[in-house]
Amino acid sequence: NAAEAMPAGGRLVVRAHNLRLSPANREGDLGLPSGDYLAVSLADTGRGIAEDLMDKVLQPYFTTHRPHQGRGLGLCLADSVARQSGGRLMLYSVVGKGTTVTLYLPSAQAAKPNAGAKSTRPPLDAPVARKQVLLVGDKREMLAVIGEALESLEYAVVTAATAQAALNLLASGAPIDLVLSDSHLPGGQTGADLARSAKALKENLWVVILSGQLTDDLSHTALSHTSCSDNGEPELPRLCWPFDKKTLSSALTGIQETA
Repeated sequence: NAAEAMPAGGRLVVRAHNLRLSPANREGDLGLPSGDYLAVSLADTGRGIAEDLMDKVLQPYFTTHRPHQGRGLGLCLADSVARQSGGRLMLYSVVGKGTTVTLYLPSAQAAKPNAGAKSTRPPLDAPVARKQVLLVGDKREMLAVIGEALESLEYAVVTAATAQAALNLLASGAPIDLVLSDSHLPGGQTGADLARSAKALKENLWVVILSGQLTDDLSHTALSHTSCSDNGEPELPRLCWPFDKKTLSSALTGIQETA
């Protein structure tokens, strides 16, 4: 974003510093609880953002780019990840002067070792078993975040940008256990279209549709169901983005346990 805001060149400054928020020092109106944070800021000398757009730039799919040059998900995803981590993204901009984006993230606290305690229980967010997940869609930013979350949960992840690429992979005999597909795919196809064709190739395949509906409650169980079509076909599980790693793990574990 900074590079595109400075087509004739300019300066991008990246800074990081630790800070402690307290009732006496809240760094302005951040809306964050007291505690230790890492602040990472990126400041450019570009065109800046018009005041009437400041409330829109964090909305999903809002973009000032020309068609096919941006999906309007970058800042939205960065803000969602920050909030899921207990932090915040803040924007400051002056037209003709530049823009500063600052991420406030809670500082990690090192775990204290306990030599006398050993646990044989799996972590709360561990999946039932290692499965191979096929991520389908062309929204690279969103799928990159979901893919990283899946890999951290010990799922194996493969990707396909289109429905046809996903079907080719399934037809090849690849050991895919679960498909996570964007609700809208390139070429005018939908996740439901892909689900019908995928289940024709592999009847017991789990298919979950990813929806771009934004919600303020990141702790809820984001799993719901949507009809595959209007002709009475079986319903498909649906996950509403954004969701955190724990919600993703719980939803996928629930699907596998009830399948």
